[in-house]
Parts: sequence; structure tokens; C-alpha cells
Amino acid sequence: MGSSGNESLTHDGAGLQGFLKLMLERKVLIIVVAALTIGLVAVLNAVTPPIYTSEAQFALRLKMTYEDAWLSVPDSEYTNVALSDRVLDGVRRAIDDAPGDGTLRGHVYEIKLKPDSRLVEARARASSPELAQRYLEAWHDAYTTELRALFGKLIDARLALLEIEIKALEESRGGSEAWNASDPTPTYFDLALNTELVRKLTNARIEREQLSYMAKQLPELVPLEILIAPKRPSAPTSPKKSVNLSLAAVIGLLLGVGAAIVSSTWQGETQGETLRRDTPD
Repeated sequence: MGSSGNESLTHDGAGLQGFLKLMLERKVLIIVVAALTIGLVAVLNAVTPPIYTSEAQFALRLKMTYEDAWLSVPDSEYTNVALSDRVLDGVRRAIDDAPGDGTLRGHVYEIKLKPDSRLVEARARASSPELAQRYLEAWHDAYTTELRALFGKLIDARLALLEIEIKALEESRGGSEAWNASDPTPTYFDLALNTELVRKLTNARIEREQLSYMAKQLPELVPLEILIAPKRPSAPTSPKKSVNLSLAAVIGLLLGVGAAIVSSTWQGETQGETLRRDTPD
């Protein structure tokens, strides 16, 4: 058994020596293949336009409140609006040289709304650091406008329902004439007749006043607070030239070794075939 183990070690050593010898014999081929690979990648790095990425963080305002009245926006609506056509149209209007087709989504390309959190992470990319920053700033402004519009629609919808509710309550009390609009405090007689009805009517009118005030405050609403302002990137994120060249060197060496092995195998087969032809039967 000891003899068999020694033979195996001897065979492995001979195989390694043979491989190293082959590499030395074919070193020029290996170097040429590796150099060509690195050169090709270097050319691709040179001709590939640089891409710059700007990043920012924002905090969403999840609801709008005034005294006892409040409105909230479902999480799904925040997500749907973030990269909606209306927001992208706003970006396009703000930036004169923005693309006019669907490729704009490739510039404002990543909006992350973390679940159960107000945090929004946004990224935009472009061919220059200035343009990447402008894309993200324009997206913030357009998104803010759409969120204000969204809150406005919710207020209008709630006000419309309140008007129907108030009208029904007033009719239930025998007509709006029974209510003194200048003094919303109900009389003792009203309370004695229908306390619950008067309470609902009072609350509905108060909520209507509060929502009407909130609607007037919409232009000043800040639904998207800036935590980290869009930054102008200092270096391109693509192509990653140093990484590409490092990979090219590794791949080039592997290709060179493979070419050396194939070349040696092909040469051995060719020489063997020549010897067989030259050897007389």
C-alpha cells in the first residue's frame, strides 16, 4: 500500500511539473491572449459613456391633520404615484433635454418606500453628474405636487360625502330652517328632542369647516420632507473601470492557459499523426 501511495505522489508531482513546463513553453501565447483581453476591455471602458447616479432620502407625510380632522393616504397610493406618468411628465417639463419617451423611467429608476416607515430612498442616473442631480430634484418637486393633488382629491371626496350627510341630517330634523347657522350650539329643546341627531349634525359641520381649512392650506403642505438632499455624484457608477480591468486580467489569464493547453494538445496530435504517416508498416 505504501508503494502505491508513493507512486500516486510521484505521478501528481510529474503532472504538476508537466503543467508548469507547458505554461513556460507557451508563456508568450498566454501573455498575448491576456493582453488582448485586457486591451479589449480597456477599449470598451473608453467608448462606454459614463453613468452618474444621484441619491437622496425623503420622509413622507402619511396624513394631514387639523384639530380633530385628519386624512391619510394608503401606502399603495404613495407607491403608484411615485413613478406615475404624471410625475414623469412633471420631470420632463422641468428638464428641457429630458427624453420624451419611456426611457425617462430608466433615469429616475429606483424609488424605494420602506414598509411601515416614512422613509423614501430615491436614485436617478444620467450621463453627467449635474443632470443626475437635476433629475432627482425634479422628481421630488413633481412628486410633491402630485401628493398635494392626492390630498386635495381626498378632501374633496370627503367634503362631498359630508354635504350629503349634513343635508340628510338637516332633513331629518325637519329642514335646515330649524338650525341657526350663526350659532352652532343647539338649544335645550333640540337636545331634548333628538340629542344624537343634533350631535351628529354638529360634528359633521365642524368637520366640514376643518376640512375646508385644510384645503386652503394645501399649497403650503410639505408631503415629502428632504432628509438627505439629492447629491451631485463625484464619480461615475458605470462603467467600473478598475473592476472591469481586474476581471479582464483574470479571465485573460484563464483564456491564455486554456489556449496553451489546446495548442499543446493539437500540436501533440499533429505530431503523432505525422509519425504514424512516416512510420513504414
